[in-house]
Amino acid sequence: MLLIRRKLQFHIPAGVGEGMQLTVSGKGNTLGRHGGINCDLLVVIQEEKHPELERDGNDPIYNLNISIPDAILSNTTEIPTAEGRAKIK
Repeated sequence: MLLIRRKLQFHIPAGVGEGMQLTVSGKGNTLGRHGGINCDLLVVIQEEKHPELERDGNDPIYNLNISIPDAILSNTTEIPTAEGRAKIK
């Protein structure tokens, strides 16, 4: 059996979760001999844990404790996001 490695790019839609399967049409193994059509590729999603965020369904959760004076004065603080960091009031 010949093993061929190749890199593929495909879109992962928002909201996918652990264990879900995505189908990439025509990117699987070749069917039959002599250059038959390609099968679909099944991709199984495995999530990596984020060091600061938790997940509740499609919602990211970050627990932040702020002081009462900070809340009253609408002070800005920085929180982690899936793409980096964001400032909030």
